[in-house]
Formats: sequence, structure tokens, C-alpha cells
Amino acid sequence: MTVSTLRALSLRSPHGVLMRTKSGRSNAARRNAFFVSVSRLQFRIWWLIFMALHAACLGYFGVAAYCYWKLPLTFMALNLETYRMSMPLRDMPIVAVCHSSIAAGHAFFLMRMLLSSLLHRRFTFGRLGWRIKTTSKCHQDARGGGVYQCAWLRSVVLAFTRLNVLWIRVFSRRGMLGIEGKHFALLFILRELFESVLQSVQAYRMSLYVPRVLLNRFYVGIIVINCWSSPMVQYMYAADPPLVRLLCLVLDIGLDFTATVGIPVALVLPYRNGYDPVNATFDFLLWYDDFWLINMMNEFKLLFVSSWGDLVSRMFFSVSLLIAVQNAKSLLRKTNRKVHTAATGSNQFSVSAGRDASSSFSARWKTQVMPFISRKFSQTMLPKAQHMSATMSTSSIPVIALPPPVLDHTVTKVAHVLFAVWGIVVLALHLHGELQTMPAECALTVRPWFSYKSACSLVQINCNARREQQQLTCTRDEMDAILENIDETTLAHIVIRHCPHVEISPRLKSFSRLVGFKIYNSTLVDWSASAALTQASHPHVVFLFLVFVNMSSFPDGLLSDDFPKQLLDIEFSGSNLTTLPASIRTKWPPGGSFVLEQGILAQVPPVMERMGISFLSLVRNQISELPDFIFTSTNAITIWLSGNPIKSLPESLQPSRSIRRVHLIDTKVETLPVWMNAEFFELAVVHAGGTPLCSDVLASLSGATNSSRSPSLSVAKSAYLQGALTCDEREGDDLTYYPSLAEASLDESKALTAFFK
Repeated sequence: MTVSTLRALSLRSPHGVLMRTKSGRSNAARRNAFFVSVSRLQFRIWWLIFMALHAACLGYFGVAAYCYWKLPLTFMALNLETYRMSMPLRDMPIVAVCHSSIAAGHAFFLMRMLLSSLLHRRFTFGRLGWRIKTTSKCHQDARGGGVYQCAWLRSVVLAFTRLNVLWIRVFSRRGMLGIEGKHFALLFILRELFESVLQSVQAYRMSLYVPRVLLNRFYVGIIVINCWSSPMVQYMYAADPPLVRLLCLVLDIGLDFTATVGIPVALVLPYRNGYDPVNATFDFLLWYDDFWLINMMNEFKLLFVSSWGDLVSRMFFSVSLLIAVQNAKSLLRKTNRKVHTAATGSNQFSVSAGRDASSSFSARWKTQVMPFISRKFSQTMLPKAQHMSATMSTSSIPVIALPPPVLDHTVTKVAHVLFAVWGIVVLALHLHGELQTMPAECALTVRPWFSYKSACSLVQINCNARREQQQLTCTRDEMDAILENIDETTLAHIVIRHCPHVEISPRLKSFSRLVGFKIYNSTLVDWSASAALTQASHPHVVFLFLVFVNMSSFPDGLLSDDFPKQLLDIEFSGSNLTTLPASIRTKWPPGGSFVLEQGILAQVPPVMERMGISFLSLVRNQISELPDFIFTSTNAITIWLSGNPIKSLPESLQPSRSIRRVHLIDTKVETLPVWMNAEFFELAVVHAGGTPLCSDVLASLSGATNSSRSPSLSVAKSAYLQGALTCDEREGDDLTYYPSLAEASLDESKALTAFFK
């Protein structure tokens, strides 16, 4: 075969641009032109990689969809909503549907690869398409009166046909998003720019919330590599446009997979050991670990979808990953046999000897590319090709040039410069955040890009730790000196420990993102109204713990008229308070948790009647009599009265139907009141271990009787047998609401290290 014949078969223009006739005679050439040729082994490796990627994404998005669907029904959902770590629970089904759609897409492409490979008995990625025609049976049914059934069938066929056409126009090789699409390069550049912006936003949020240095460095590193790799790939492999697109797509796939799957999995793995699948929440003690709690609150804001914008961003990455994978698949073609090269003069032509072989590029897009030419085709078409070669200079053949494979040189160059500059900017901002110095009181460090102060999520003022270096009592001036160097946008929790003279500084109002405040084993001398917790200054604060705190009176800083509306968890454990001010019933929000245990209360403060408390604990006080409102409050859910010298419960009242648990462990209760009947025990559980009541129940079950208390004893026995009355004795932190023993034994210096290990 002569060179002129080969030129005629390839239908190339004098300028070396691949052409095609309107009759489509060079379709074979075009089909074989824009591919990356790989060996059989390499094709199998790519096949396994894409199969594993689809399987990993299917598993991740499937599990995520299931969790989002079940989440509103779990106890964990209450904590997520309380600490504002996710979207409102009412929107979780929408999030679940979005993740299910992505999982379905990966399942479809995974099954298509498997079924197509099994059907053809070789590794293949499969194709999407339908061949539909109306059967003669449908026409017979129509003549026999089944017109409605046939019309329904036609509508289904029409819908599938339109869907197929839409798919081809958008996702096929020459579709709008296809690898050979007319505007593929432009759309790819725009998509990369948009992805870079979203990924940079995610990297900034990680610097703001995630204290793990290596994880932040890894994510910033892949963003910078992605920004710099596109220009480098375009420059290094400019002679091979298909390879350029494949490499860019592979890099894009890696970054999208990291953003959608890798980062969430890395965030959630350290928490797997503390999760209780039976109760669908984490271990109770973990919620009182300062390090674990703040770290979890910060990182779960990245793990769970936190807003509609966050959902759109995640879905964009997910869909982009699917499109990039399909485009990469369409670029790969395996070579079944060796490729023979025939050279004449300065021109080279690659002729593939396999049915699925692709051409090899030895220069830029203008490289001479030849489709496979079989022996039968040569024998039948060779005379016509030779005649075409002889008459090509005098005959006019209508031709249409293929669309250019890359953007205009100027536009491409500008885009590459933007990518390179953006990578430098991201790297510089990350280094700026890492170089910030941190004070000794910064117990949980983050590194936001734009901060010029020490960025801490958790500040711990420990007077015992500072005594060896400098005397510290936590006066107002000392607290001011510590807090003035802390970034106001990152601080979430302040802990004061072992300080003999605590004066709360008014600078506390500067920290608008404060979530919690704790004082432990200290003497509170002054907490004035100028340093009060308010809704205007602390709209996100949700918990306040004062544990073993000596105070002469109730702090004015907790009596603001603008008390935080989200502060629903207030716990005093081991205090010397004897009563509560009456004004808190109008200033504190109802429906929260209030703990006043291990104190010296002789009676229940009357103000509690109007506080609307849902979770009340008065464990280990000196209370001997209980008012009726403890059990009649419409908000009451759990009531902890263990460790008090209570001999009996109120007799005549109508209990709230919202009560679910009553703790009477280690009290002196001998009988049950008449309102604790079978109907009450259908909804509630009473814990009465270590009481005379339980002693009588256990004695009665063993054969002894006590006729003087038989009516109450009969109800108690029935409740015990049904599991509504428990007689297990408890002690330590199992008895109290606040885990004070765990707090006392906590080694702060090792807690965070153990968590990350």
C-alpha cells in the first residue's frame, strides 16, 4: 500500500488537520483517534481501580444515606441539634435522598462494568444505550381494543428514548460534557476553577475547626498539587492531547474522591471506639471530657452537612467525580496486538493490527493517525482509494474539520497562571496559620488562615500548672492578660481549674463563638454583671458547669435579663449554695437540664416550680421532703433524687405523663404512692436500689410476706418483674448526674494524646 493510498484513506487536509466527509466515511478514523492506548495488563489495572473506586463510593454514600435517614430517630440527633453541628433534623431526609442518588449512580456504573465484562468475557467498561421498537403484538392488541395498553407502552418507550437522547447529548464522547465535546476544554477549566474555590473553602474550614496538623497539611498539599499539576501536565505532554486529558482527569478524580470520601472517613475514624450502637450515641462520660467534646463539636461540623450551601458543595464534588470517572473510562482503549509503524520520509503513520487498537501520537494533534485496515477492506476498497488519491487534487470533497482539542492559547495560558497563583496563595495562607505561636493555656490548637492571634478552641487556665513557673490565682487582670491574645473567632470553651481567687473578666463578652464555660475546684470571688453571659455576646453557649466551686452568693453574671436562649444545660456539683434567686424563673429559658447536686440543700428551692426543668438532679443533698411540683411539671422527663434522706413521696397528685425515669437510689423510701400504679409504670422506670422498698420486694419474691404494705408491695413486685422497677445498687459516677469522680481523675495532659492515638 502506497503512501498516497494511506493519505486517501485517512482523508487528511494539506494542513495536517484530521477531516471527515459529510457522508461520514472517516467515522472509523475519528473513533480511533482520541484515545490513550494501553496494554491488556494496564487496562485490567485501570478496570480494577475504577471498580474499587465505585465500590468505595457506593459503600460510603450508601452508609451516609442510611445514617442521615435514621439520624432523626436517635439520641445522637438531640446532641447534634443542641450543639448545632448539622442541619435541622427536619431536613435530614432530603440529605439522605441526595446521598442515595449518588450511591445509585455508582451502583449503576459498577454493575454495568461487571455485567458487561461477564457478557463479553473480557474486561470492559460497558456502554449505555437502548434499542426499542414497537412489537407486532402491541399492534394486534390495539386492533383488538387494547389501545390504552399500547398508548401506555408508547409513552414509556418515548420517555426512555428521550432519556437516552438526553444522555447522549450530555454525557457521550461528543456530548456537552463528553471527552470529545466541542467545549470540553472550556468546561473542564471552569469546573476546575469552581472546584478549586470550593476546595479552598473546605480547607479554610478545616484550618478553623480541625486541630490535626497532618490532616490539614495533607488536604492543603493535594489542593496545591492540583493547582500546579494542570499547567505542568499541559506543558510536559502537549504533544499528546488524549494523555493530557487523561492525566488531568485522574488528578481531578483523586481530589474529588479525597474531598467527598477521604476527609469524612479520616474525621470519623477516631470516634468509632467511643460510639455505642445500642443507644445510638457516644458514651455518657465522653460528653464531659473537655478535649473530646470540643474536638468532636468542631470536626462534626465538617463531617455532617451543616447548611444548604454545604449540601450543594458536596453534591457538586460527588457529581463531578462521577463525570470525571466516566470521561476517563472513555479515553482508555486496550491494544490487543503489537503496533507496526511504517515511515516514509519525514511522515510517520501508525497502523494498528487489533480490532480495538488505538492510534499512537508521535507529535501534537496534527500527527498522522490511521485507523485499523483489515485485509478484506484493503482488497475491496483499495482500488477506490487509489482512484481517490489520483483525483484528489481536481475533485472537490466537502469536509468538516474536527473541533479544536484545546482552548485558544491565550485563554489556556491565563487559566494556567490563575491556577499556579492560587496554589501559591493557598500554600502561603496555610503556612501563615501554622507559624502562629500558642500560649501555654491553649489546650486545643487550630490554625486558621487569616488569624493574627493565637487560635484556640479550648483555653484551660490551670493555676496548679502555673504555680511552678509563676504564681497565678486567676484574678481579673490575669484573666485579661491570657484572653487578650486569643482569637475571638475560634475560642469555643473556657475551663478554669484549681484557682483560689477567680474573678471573671469582662473580656469574656468578646468571645461570641463560646459554646461552654467550666469552673472546677476553685473559689469564685467575683462574677459581676459586666462579665455576664448574654444572648447578644454569647448566642452559641449551650452548657455551664460549676464543679466543686465555693461561692459566697449566686453569681450576678448568671442573672442577666438577656440570658442566652440556648444555655439549657446548667450544672452545679459540689457547691455551697443553700437557695436560688427567685428572678431566674423569668430569666432562664425553660425545658433544659438543671443539676444542683452534692450540696447542702435542706429543701427544694420553690423557684424550681416555674423553671420548667426537663432533666432535674438533686442527688446527695439534705432534702427529706419533696414538693408536689417535682412530679407534676409538664416538662419533667427524668428526676434524680438519689442519696437524699427521703422517706416518702407525695401521696395525692396527678403525675406528668412526660416522666420517663425517677432515681430513688440510696434513699429511705419504703412504699410507693398510689399514683405510681400500673399505668405509671407503663411509661416510666423507677430506680430504687438500696432502699427499704427494694428490700421488701426482694424478700417477698423469695417467699416472705409483709401484710401491712401489701397493696403497694403488690404493685412494686409487678413493676419489678416487668423491668419497670430496678433494685440495682449504684455508687460513684453511676449515682450522680455529673461525673465528678471522672473529672477528678482526668489527666488533661494525656487525654488528647490518647484520643488521637
